[in-house]
Amino acid sequence: MAHVLFGAVMFNLAEVTRMVEIARALDPAHTASFFGHEDQYRHLVLEAGFDHHTLGPPWSAAQRRQALRFDQGKTLRTPFSTELVSARVAAERELIRDTGAQAVVIGTNVTSMISARAEDVPLS
Repeated sequence: MAHVLFGAVMFNLAEVTRMVEIARALDPAHTASFFGHEDQYRHLVLEAGFDHHTLGPPWSAAQRRQALRFDQGKTLRTPFSTELVSARVAAERELIRDTGAQAVVIGTNVTSMISARAEDVPLS
């Protein structure tokens, strides 16, 4: 039995619903839980019957808009700062250790690429 963490960008409805469907498709022998740095669509994860861990630091509404524009290639300006990335990676690494996660599934959550690898946990 494996614990699988899903690191969704919780202000992106498409990503949250897609990850919920993937988590539902896991073998029932595995445990799935979610984390995110915002909690806009957290209720969808909870309604689907999964645990959710809200980590910090969250982005402001303006930073969320900037992140979406950056992801869509509409700007070169990124909302990621050294401080934000460091804090998010630290929070994610702690959660990976605390839950004993054996895999991390991400959509567009870029800090999980760092934290999962730093914890030597497979990333998909």
